[in-house]
Amino acid sequence: MLTVVDALDELRGKTVFFEPVGGNWGDVLIEMGTRQVCARLGIKLDDKLAAGKNILINGSGSFGVELYHKKLERLRYYAENFPDNPIVMLPSSFDFQGNRVGELFQTRRAATVLFARELYSFAKLQTQTFPPNVNLSLDHDMAFHLRDSDFVRALRTRCRAEHVLLVERFDLETSTGAQPSYIPIALKIKNLLPPPVANSIRRWLHKKRTARTNFTAMALSRLDKEMPQCRSLPVLARDISAPGAFTFETFVDAIVCAAAVVTTRLHVGILAALLDKPTYLYAGNAPYPKIKSVYEYSMAEMQHVRLWDENVS
Repeated sequence: MLTVVDALDELRGKTVFFEPVGGNWGDVLIEMGTRQVCARLGIKLDDKLAAGKNILINGSGSFGVELYHKKLERLRYYAENFPDNPIVMLPSSFDFQGNRVGELFQTRRAATVLFARELYSFAKLQTQTFPPNVNLSLDHDMAFHLRDSDFVRALRTRCRAEHVLLVERFDLETSTGAQPSYIPIALKIKNLLPPPVANSIRRWLHKKRTARTNFTAMALSRLDKEMPQCRSLPVLARDISAPGAFTFETFVDAIVCAAAVVTTRLHVGILAALLDKPTYLYAGNAPYPKIKSVYEYSMAEMQHVRLWDENVS
């Protein structure tokens, strides 16, 4: 099966158009992993899209997921509007019911490689009918390419055990039964708020939402049994992946200084795992099995990482 390194080796020394996708701080880790591999291969990434130019779409959990793009609009845009541009889509999650993904690629003439980052997504892609010039493959999330990076090596030198970190997400991928919610004011007014004020409101709302679910109590109960040495440590319960409320430095530092991490955010878990932190990934009742599938494909052999599903209390 084709690997990411195999696919990118075909682009060695070239300048390619790069779609970073973006989103939260976990997506920054994905981009960092991608840029590291590309730099090693001498691939130059830029934002200029020209006829026939190779298109590199970064890995993500959104491009191929109906939850975020009901008609897979962004994937459709590249697939249908640039039929003569070779496309590599790096390891991503796919989840769709109402879309026929294979149909997006029927008019393409250039080669396309679509990578899934776990078996659930790979199986989803395999239900579709693609033309012969589309290659489906499977490889690990790009953030795992940071394992031996200068970035992770530097973070290891700073690792501490100062608090217990609980990260619960409250967006569309909530897995704890919380209702996704946002700042409850008109968009025009929200846009007029200075960023520090808006971010303070977001942090306040996050604290209120955290109090409405049993995730914190459940996580601490589990840790009390499995890691009693953490009982005396302060608890940091924040959705540090949310860029509106927290900086990337806050995101990283919270993980670096954690004695243990319990999270419903995949890339909080990935960075914690790369730093050898005791890590608990809670899948819960998420809308699709991203966390469970990435754990099973990429992290199950890591002795310091465990999966919680919705049946675990």
